[in-house]
Amino acid sequence: MIAVIGHSNTDNDCLGSMVLMRYIYPEAILIKSTLIHPVAKNLYSLYADFLSLKTQNEISDQKIDKLVIVDTRTKARINEYIHLLNSSLEVEVWDHHIADSFDIESAKLISEETGANTSLIASILIKNNIKINPIDATIALTGIYADTGNFTHASTKDLDFEAAHYLIKNGADIKVATRKIKLINHEGQISLFHNILNNLIYKTIKGHYITLSYIELDEQFPGLSGIVEKVFEIENPDAYFAFFYFLKNKKGLIIARSKKEEININNILYRYGGGGHIFAGSAKIENDDIKRIFLSFKKDIEEKIEFAKKAYDIMTKNVYMIKENWTVKEASIYLEFINYTGAPVVDESGKLVGFISLRDIMKARKINQMNSPVSAYMHKKVITGTKDMTIESIELLFQKYNIGHLPILEDDNIIGIVTRKDIIKYLGLNLEEKYIIMQNIDSL
Repeated sequence: MIAVIGHSNTDNDCLGSMVLMRYIYPEAILIKSTLIHPVAKNLYSLYADFLSLKTQNEISDQKIDKLVIVDTRTKARINEYIHLLNSSLEVEVWDHHIADSFDIESAKLISEETGANTSLIASILIKNNIKINPIDATIALTGIYADTGNFTHASTKDLDFEAAHYLIKNGADIKVATRKIKLINHEGQISLFHNILNNLIYKTIKGHYITLSYIELDEQFPGLSGIVEKVFEIENPDAYFAFFYFLKNKKGLIIARSKKEEININNILYRYGGGGHIFAGSAKIENDDIKRIFLSFKKDIEEKIEFAKKAYDIMTKNVYMIKENWTVKEASIYLEFINYTGAPVVDESGKLVGFISLRDIMKARKINQMNSPVSAYMHKKVITGTKDMTIESIELLFQKYNIGHLPILEDDNIIGIVTRKDIIKYLGLNLEEKYIIMQNIDSL
C-alpha cells in the first residue's frame, strides 16, 4: 500500500498537495492528521466525504510499502506519524520549504522553490497532461491561493501561476477557493484585528521598518494567521511579528510575515523551534516564556537580520554628467547617446550646479533655443541624497518631488546616482530584460 501524509495541523496547501498526489499514485490512501488547521477546517468540512481521508486506526491492519510525505521535509512536523517510519520503508518527500532542514532519513526528496507546495505537484500533472476532476482542482487551487496570499506574497513563482491556470482549466471554482480562505470573516476576528492595530509597536532595526504586537487571549483563537495577514497588509511594514499568549494552557505562538529577503523569517524563528518560509512562518512556545521572548525579541532579531540595502548598494557609480557651459543641443545629443532621460549638471570643477532632463530640453526645442546654454534650462534646486539613505526613503523622495534621478553626494562631490531603473532592478523587476525575453518567446 502507498500512503500519503502531510504535516500535522493540516493547512490548505497541505490538503491540496495530498489531493493532487492521488493523480501521481492513483492507488494511494490519504491519511488524515489528528489536527486540521483552523484556516483549512472550512474547506475540509465542505469536502470531507469526497476526500475520504483515513485515520491511522482505519489502516492499522494494512502494510505500508511506500510513504509519501507532502508539504514538509522536517521530522518534527510529522511526529504523529513517526512510528510508521522504518528502515525497510520506501519514503518520498515532496516539499517546497527549501530553507528547512531535511532530516527524514533515507527519504527521496522532490523539491522546487514555489510559493505553494501544491504547485510543485501540479507541475508534474501539467508535464504529463493529466486531467483532474473539478472538486480536486478547487481544493488544490485553494491551497495555492492560501500559501501565495492570492499571489501577493514575495515567494510566489511563475510555477504558481501556471498551476492555477491548469487547475482553472480543469474546472476549479474560483469563488469557492477564494471564499474558503477569506482572512477575517466573523465578529470575534474583527474585534481582535482592531485590538492588535491599537497595540502595535513600531521599531526601526538595521534600517528596516518592523512592527510587533503582544496579545493575551483566554485560549487558542481560530484564524490568527488570517488576522496577522490583514494587519501586515494594512500597516505594510518590512516585517511583522505577532506574539500571542493563551492563558488557559500557558502556551504561546509567534506568527511572522516579511517582504524582504534580508529579514528571513525561517532563520529568525528557527531558534524558537519554529520555521516556514523566508517570508512567512510561525513558532509554538510550549511554556509561559512568550512574554520574556517578546521583551528581548528586538535584540534577538538584530542578530539574525541583515542591514537594509542603502543608496550605496544600488546606485550607479559611473555617473554621466553634463557641463553647464554646453548648449542644450549638445546635452540632448549626449543624453540620446547614453540613453538616459536626464543627467546632473556640473561646473568646471565638477561641483553639482543643476540637473537637466529631456523634459527641460523639450521646452528649449519648442521655442527654437537649442543653442542656449544648459544653465538657462536646467533645474538649479536639485534634490540630492547620501550613500546611507535607505531604499524606502529614496522612493519617498521620488514620490514627493516627482523625480526619477537622485544624485548621491559625499563632501559635495557626486559619487553616484540612483535612478528609477536602479530601484526597479533592486526590486527584482528588470522590465527591460523581461520585455526582451517575452519578445524572443513570441518570435519562436
